Amino acid sequence: TASIQEHGCAVLRNLACTAKHMEAVTEVQGVDLICNAMEAHLASASVQEQGCGALSNLARNPDFHNSIAKAGGFEHIKLAMQRHHQSPEVQEQACAALWNLSADSPNNQTSLAKLRFIGLLGSCMERHATSPEVLEGALGAIANMTASNAANKEAVVAAGGLKWICTALSAHQDVEGV
Repeated sequence: TASIQEHGCAVLRNLACTAKHMEAVTEVQGVDLICNAMEAHLASASVQEQGCGALSNLARNPDFHNSIAKAGGFEHIKLAMQRHHQSPEVQEQACAALWNLSADSPNNQTSLAKLRFIGLLGSCMERHATSPEVLEGALGAIANMTASNAANKEAVVAAGGLKWICTALSAHQDVEGV
């Protein structure tokens, strides 16, 4: 059931908060199980939130980026963002996952841009302009995606990214992290 998948992903998310347990989660094919849950229960915002959160925690360790990519994690995050675009909880966790997946990873930065995450992050920022948590994650992901990638810098500007970024900065001047 969706409830079992939600709670199972929540446990894996919690376990993936520590390096020791991250390894254990991946050893039991946890990444595949998370992605399978997200695929089977795309209509459940709760499963998507917990699944993205679990992938986000695992992605804090670059050693797990390949297993997330191979399991279809990028695509599952994208589907979660598209299907649950009104849910700030899903968007927050999805943005956090993208932020971690794009950190110090030129290959992931390129792959995520090819999957059109730059525009998706912009739409997310516009839709959730009042949520500092969503904006922080989206800005972090965009910052990482543009850190060492000239094509992504051009893509952000071409997609109207300066507007999203400046709007967020203006509206949240008093919020640390935005």
